[in-house]
Amino acid sequence: MLVVDDARDMRMLVRRVLASRTDFDVVGEADCAATAISQFHALRPDAIVLDYQMPDDNGLSVARQILGETPSVGIVLFTAYLSEEILEAAALLGVRSCLSKDQLFQLPERLEATAS
Repeated sequence: MLVVDDARDMRMLVRRVLASRTDFDVVGEADCAATAISQFHALRPDAIVLDYQMPDDNGLSVARQILGETPSVGIVLFTAYLSEEILEAAALLGVRSCLSKDQLFQLPERLEATAS
């Protein structure tokens, strides 16, 4: 599992939620889109928890690149402001799940769905 968010505190919270409620191992973190892509190439995780809004790009762009290379990767996109446009664009790309950051504690269930 790769955790991507530009906020260090949010990455730490995601790690804690995952550690307490799933069998997923977090193998790496990234704080921007460029680092997310390089970490993906270096670590080859099975799943990614991916923030939508980052300083250098957005999560849909990162998802497009990663899923274009490796369609089997489970991506959960999360954002502070989940809109219909984001949901539709993510679905077209093959993102398995989207949730708002206030739904963070639903993350383990969303990841279980990506494992299939």
